[in-house]
Amino acid sequence: NELLPVKLESERLRFRLIELSDEQQWNVFIVDDTVKEFLKIDTTDKEASKKWILNQHRRYNSDLGGLLAIENKTTNKFIGQAGILVQEINEVSELEIGYHLMPEERKKGYATEAAHALMNYIFENNIKDRIISLIHIENIASQKVAENNGLKRLSQMTFHSFPIYVYGISKKEFFLQKN
Repeated sequence: NELLPVKLESERLRFRLIELSDEQQWNVFIVDDTVKEFLKIDTTDKEASKKWILNQHRRYNSDLGGLLAIENKTTNKFIGQAGILVQEINEVSELEIGYHLMPEERKKGYATEAAHALMNYIFENNIKDRIISLIHIENIASQKVAENNGLKRLSQMTFHSFPIYVYGISKKEFFLQKN
């Protein structure tokens, strides 16, 4: 499946399929206070981590992309998830770059690095000519990640009952900024 680049690596990161064996580690993310603000997850649900991981597997098996586990290449430490997600926006199928980092791994540039590697993969393999990121309007950190990778704010809308900004970049814009 071209939307699951499980062999992808960046300078510091390695991508792989998320597994149920990651459930306990992922629960640290699920119960973090920022999750309640920006994602539709019942953080009191004891099965929330398992449900999240099973949802990624549903995406994997339905050709809808999915979030992959990201690990530090040096330490093999699980630091979060990032991936390519098929999203329907105004009846148009789009590819979204999504990323979620463990609380202690934030502000180290990992989200920017992971998102950049995924964008590069999409554009170099001619999978799509544009990618987007859907970001809660109050999630300033994720907005900065998008902007650091050259994405521009395109619009504001409600998505799954959350107020979000749609950020986007074309293949041409991406390669122009790289040079």
